[in-house]
Amino acid sequence: MKEIFEEGLDLKIYLSDSEPAKQYGIRASTAVMVDGQMIPLDIALSKGEMERFLKMKALEKERKNGKG
Repeated sequence: MKEIFEEGLDLKIYLSDSEPAKQYGIRASTAVMVDGQMIPLDIALSKGEMERFLKMKALEKERKNGKG
């Protein structure tokens, strides 16, 4: 996804026992969040579904910032 979205995607990876993960109440071994929203694993683990989801989020941000 980083290659597709380049600088528009700020990727952070945390272990489930890290402080940021604890702040979100993440207890599972795998969790994906975008802008503080938990993403279902069936979307997160599918390249096509995740790409569609991130494109939708990018459009929402553009509209919110008056660029779309």
